[in-house]
Amino acid sequence: MAEIVSALASQFVSTIAELVKDEVTLLRAVRSELQQLVFEARLVQNYLNDAEHKAMHDLTIRTWLSELRDAFYDADDIVDHARTRAERVSGASTAQVCCFSPLASVSGDLVFRHRIGGRIRSVKARLGEILKRGMELGLVCVGSVRRRREGIRGRDAGPDVEPDIVGGGIEDDTSKLVEMMITDGDGKISVYGIVGMGGIGKTTLAQKINNHGSIRENFHSPLPVWICVSKEANDLRVLKLIVKHLGGDYNYDSVGELQHILGQAVENKKLFLILDDVWDSHLWERVLKKPLSKVGLGSRVLVTTRDERVTLQMGDVYIHNVQELSVEDGWSLMRKLVFSANEEWDMRQLEDIGMRIVEKCHGLPLAIRTVAGVLRENEKHPREWEKVLENPAWGMTDLPQGVMGVLYLSYEDLPLHLKQCFLFCTLFPKDFVLFESFLIEHWIAQGYVKEDKDLIVEEVARKYYRELLRRNLLQPVPYTYEKAECQVHDLLRSLGLYLAQDEHFFGNVKALTRSLSAPPMKRLHHIAIWDESLTAIPKSVKKQTSTRTLILAKNFLMNELPEDLFHKLRTLRVLNFRETGLTTMPKSLGNLLHLRCLSLSFVPIEELPESIGGLSNLQYLLLWSCEKLSRLPRSITRLYKLRCLTVSGTPLVGMPSGIGKLVHLNRIVGFVTNDKSNDPNGELCSLEEIRSFSQLRGISIVNLEKAAIAPRGEIGSFLKDKKHLHHLDLQCSNEGQRFTEEDVARIEEVFEEQLSPPCSLQRLIINGYFGSKFPTWMMQDRVIFLNLRILMLLRCTACVQLPPLGQLPQLDHLEIADAESIGCIDLDLMGTGNILFPKLNKLFLLHMPKWTEWRWVARDNVKVMPRLDMLYISDCPHLKALPEGLTHHATALTALEIREAHSLTVVERFKSVKILKLHFNNKLTRVSGFPTVHTMDIKDCDALVHDVGVFPSLQILEWGSKYVSHLPEWLLPKDVPIFPALRKFVGTVKDVETLGRCLVDGPDWPKIEHISNVSIGVIHQLKFISYIKEPFDFKANISLLSSDEIDALDANDEYEHQA
Repeated sequence: MAEIVSALASQFVSTIAELVKDEVTLLRAVRSELQQLVFEARLVQNYLNDAEHKAMHDLTIRTWLSELRDAFYDADDIVDHARTRAERVSGASTAQVCCFSPLASVSGDLVFRHRIGGRIRSVKARLGEILKRGMELGLVCVGSVRRRREGIRGRDAGPDVEPDIVGGGIEDDTSKLVEMMITDGDGKISVYGIVGMGGIGKTTLAQKINNHGSIRENFHSPLPVWICVSKEANDLRVLKLIVKHLGGDYNYDSVGELQHILGQAVENKKLFLILDDVWDSHLWERVLKKPLSKVGLGSRVLVTTRDERVTLQMGDVYIHNVQELSVEDGWSLMRKLVFSANEEWDMRQLEDIGMRIVEKCHGLPLAIRTVAGVLRENEKHPREWEKVLENPAWGMTDLPQGVMGVLYLSYEDLPLHLKQCFLFCTLFPKDFVLFESFLIEHWIAQGYVKEDKDLIVEEVARKYYRELLRRNLLQPVPYTYEKAECQVHDLLRSLGLYLAQDEHFFGNVKALTRSLSAPPMKRLHHIAIWDESLTAIPKSVKKQTSTRTLILAKNFLMNELPEDLFHKLRTLRVLNFRETGLTTMPKSLGNLLHLRCLSLSFVPIEELPESIGGLSNLQYLLLWSCEKLSRLPRSITRLYKLRCLTVSGTPLVGMPSGIGKLVHLNRIVGFVTNDKSNDPNGELCSLEEIRSFSQLRGISIVNLEKAAIAPRGEIGSFLKDKKHLHHLDLQCSNEGQRFTEEDVARIEEVFEEQLSPPCSLQRLIINGYFGSKFPTWMMQDRVIFLNLRILMLLRCTACVQLPPLGQLPQLDHLEIADAESIGCIDLDLMGTGNILFPKLNKLFLLHMPKWTEWRWVARDNVKVMPRLDMLYISDCPHLKALPEGLTHHATALTALEIREAHSLTVVERFKSVKILKLHFNNKLTRVSGFPTVHTMDIKDCDALVHDVGVFPSLQILEWGSKYVSHLPEWLLPKDVPIFPALRKFVGTVKDVETLGRCLVDGPDWPKIEHISNVSIGVIHQLKFISYIKEPFDFKANISLLSSDEIDALDANDEYEHQA
């Protein structure tokens, strides 16, 4: 706690130091009091280092720190109030309002100065008394709490490592468990358990299984049902989550009713259910076993738990114990996390100490990852690594169950400001996905982020987020672009809740009541209540008048708030009512003088009170998908400090006139284009007001089909001068609409004249554009957008030609979807030059029904797409061939997936591809020239009968068909093997008769008997064969065929070939 208090003190001193410099008259009058307050605060700081060492084992010191923390919070509120009043007076003094009374203002200011001065002197005296008691407790002045490096790195240091890496054996474990789940047993439902201590990688293994293609294909649910159970889970919540995942009506509060609905939802369906982090087998016996007895044959439940008894009591078929990493594997993991490719010498020099550090991690991947985050941030020198090895945190015992001392060591190594940011992340449920933008907004609202003269505060906060990722205290969600989503591991979350227990609360109402009734009395400053049974604000919350964060999210039954709520909770900085049932907000909302962040996203609110204009410190207003909100109040234009406004998915008729006055807005999501027919009184603004937003970093503009051509004399892009603009999203709602020639000409002129973006752009999305040609600022062959990294052209259905994009030097992600008028992609897309698409990494070409030809001739004197790593083509039914230039130039391509290209006949000569997926390509007859492919997945390409070339590196082959009644002929062994390295074949056939052909001595047995490992199943049935070549092991749950049946199958096969 001492470090939390020290962070508060440091933040407080910095704030006052800035205010003392201010020349505003109102603050100048209390400058002396502020300076004395700073002096007292700095005195207190000198005793916090000693307090840190004693607090872990001394309750009286912890109580002293709680008093000090509360005093700093109160002092901050007083100073914030004074600053806000000073800004208001300063603003009023320049306003020319005829009814303004100077005499009344002076009188009011004098009274306010006297009152504020008294409050400042009072809190100074309070700090002095607390300091005196600290000295009486034996605290000594040894300087402020030790600080780690306060600076922020300008770049992400260290190697980029997969977020889910836990050791080399996970792939084999995944394959083993997946094969068992899709082949073993013939009962209705079987339970599989993954068991191991916290931090060992159980959830990661379950995620690998969940994402495996064979799991997705073998079960009826649209997706496997994943439920995070956790220790705090209750029966009702788990039932609701499962029913919701299955698409049933979960708006019931009776376990019996929900069990009945669950039983109906899964009846005769082949279900795959994952229960992550189960602590109690009674959930299964008491709640789930009965309704799930109605599932179809072959259903599976996968359970992760720390206690093997849980899975045994559930009657599972198989328990997989996740083993600790060996020291050698642990050191291998640490090397990947800490060292870059050019640090071989450092690696060898530090290997001995590194191995000793790994030994102290006891083979737990989480421990290795977090300590690696510490080592990566420190100098790579034996002296620094010895300090880590000898840190007393390794031996800490006063921590929550299962939390290792090394996790505290990783927290302890953080700079003070990052400690606050990390602790805030623990206010959310286990496995909750946290978005980068969400964390940035909330950290800034709490004052955790330091100002930087060269960066806006959001950019500083983004660096904080990246550093917590580097240190492995936040874990990126796999496959998210630029790691913009993350989670907190449950052990790290437990540590955070423990460290902040005196000021944070997370849980339901009952737990809050217990927490507040237990001595000593608590002043909670951050409260997060996640309780789906909550219908009203608890009285205990209203008594917490020092609360700075109130999160009441996903409380769907709560539809109104007491009018006096915000008269009591006046110190709030963050107010989050996301996904509640609120339909109105009390007028007292405007009393929240200190409020910085207000979230009402996914709330059925019908209107916002005009009093919202009184939130003079509000910086972030989040109104995602408020489906009943049609207008914003006019008073919103008085929120002069607003930095971000999000209204995407909210059906607003427009934005209020005057919104251009909010010059600090740097992010707007869902700016609604005004339809003048709905605005007879001129209450809504035009696109022209966007000109005022000089600080814009990102904006999405919707309903552009309603945009009018600018009046004569106002022509010119209102985006062109936005030199900081990075993200631009332009959307028209063209679904189901018929546009006249006049409409098309108008939208083309709007895009051409008014929406031309600046060259600073990094991400551009154009969605629903219905012009017949792209604007000239996209069609020019010269390079304009030097920084553009992401380009998505979606539903541009009328454009017949794509823009030349090849010279964009930074473009790494290109997606073209629903381009319904494109018939040919040719050199127009490439543009001219010697290096085209130099950094393109991912290319998506989706749903292009008229696309027939891709012209791209190979040229030796030109480099094209030299870094292309992934190509995904889907639903392009008339594409006839892949171009020669693609196979010649895309020499870094490792992943190729083609789906529903029904006119494509040949896929060949891709020398670098390692993963190949071909699905639903009806006319595909030849696949060859893939020397490096190690995994191939072919589904429903039924014309691919004979012509498959040699795949010298192929190790895993998946094949399936809903229509063909035999395995493909190209599986037969040849004199020159076409799959010399193949070790595993996974097949999916259409029926039991086809599966019968694969039995020993069956017609298709020669096609598989030479393969080391074979598993074949029937689509949506629990019939299988499983075969291992050496030592010979053959299993099947269908009867062996008689000689007459084999002859019958042979005859049928011969008839099919003749047909």
